[in-house]
Amino acid sequence: MDCFEHYGKTYEEKFFDKKVINTMEGVNIQQVVAHSFHDYVKTFVVDLTPLFGPGIFLQDGALWKRSRDLIKPIFARSELSDVDSFAFHF
Repeated sequence: MDCFEHYGKTYEEKFFDKKVINTMEGVNIQQVVAHSFHDYVKTFVVDLTPLFGPGIFLQDGALWKRSRDLIKPIFARSELSDVDSFAFHF
């Protein structure tokens, strides 16, 4: 959070020899998830599988596409029209 406060909602850094783009900007995340996911690689320093399981957040390629296709209907506009039900969680 300190880096986001210092650099803004999106910034680039070098992590070892890799270029890493960090973002908390919703439009950037939406673009990657909806259209450009195959252009980016997910790399983690720690194994997040125990936390997230073997799902969409940790998969790449065909496995990611299959997971995304399974959950995509949940995010249809009609399913998200009652946002008041989410207020409790936030």
